[in-house]
Amino acid sequence: MIADNNLDPFSVLDIKEMAKVGSGDSVEVLIEIDRISQGQEHGDPLPGVGDFTDARRLRVVKGQVEELEILGEKDLSQPSELAKFISWGIGRAPADHVALVLWDHGGAETGYGVDETSGGPPMSISGIATALKDGLGGKKLDILGFDACLMGQIEVAHALAPYARYFVASEESEPGPGWEWSAVVSMASTRPTPEALAASIPSSYVAGINAQAPKAADALTLAAIDLDKIGAVWDAQQALGQAVMDAVTAGNAAGVARAFADADRFAVAAAPLATDLAGQSASQMILVTL
Repeated sequence: MIADNNLDPFSVLDIKEMAKVGSGDSVEVLIEIDRISQGQEHGDPLPGVGDFTDARRLRVVKGQVEELEILGEKDLSQPSELAKFISWGIGRAPADHVALVLWDHGGAETGYGVDETSGGPPMSISGIATALKDGLGGKKLDILGFDACLMGQIEVAHALAPYARYFVASEESEPGPGWEWSAVVSMASTRPTPEALAASIPSSYVAGINAQAPKAADALTLAAIDLDKIGAVWDAQQALGQAVMDAVTAGNAAGVARAFADADRFAVAAAPLATDLAGQSASQMILVTL
């Protein structure tokens, strides 16, 4: 969880949601989090470990959090830090199924993660891919998720497809409360298939936002994607792009402009190019080991 920014208070709320269920015989919830320094944007202390402003590795149990490692001040938007966390988590809690969720601000193809203390750039999509490759060591995640804005783009899913079976992310901006983490951990503790767990996250997310931030509920998106099929979708999108270019070359720019105007758009203010011409039809780090 890269909470070294204005999302710090929401990181505390989400961890408290996880702690309503916590780790158990069938699920292990491990977190790497970097919190912001004291100030207006700093959230409450965490139950079990108190307050801190650096990076730590934690284990969520029912009702509280256990401190496993103090890492000091880190820039968790660096791919090398993500790779180390993945490798550490898999080594600490070997399991039949592994889900990794990245939690922070997201910006689609511009990347993920904002560390205000370090002040560096977000982690690029290629950087995330490198971290997954290095951290997994040839293995594959069952679920890769983003509890972050705008990461549900085909470019992101396609780039990260070699490293996970299912992908869960939002094409639109996410409200501050984000995913409904008590529901996610509760579902994980029932030993579901990875497909069933991934499919359950969007519905619990919508229910949670309806309860916590109903005014934001009209603009929600979250999808669970089977990455084994993303290649065919990618090819169809590329074919659509070529067809659009051919239409413009043939003198039908006005028709393309009309289609563009009628297409669905997501988070226009944040990412003006997040447009779905397929409206006409083409198109925190949290490690949960199950």
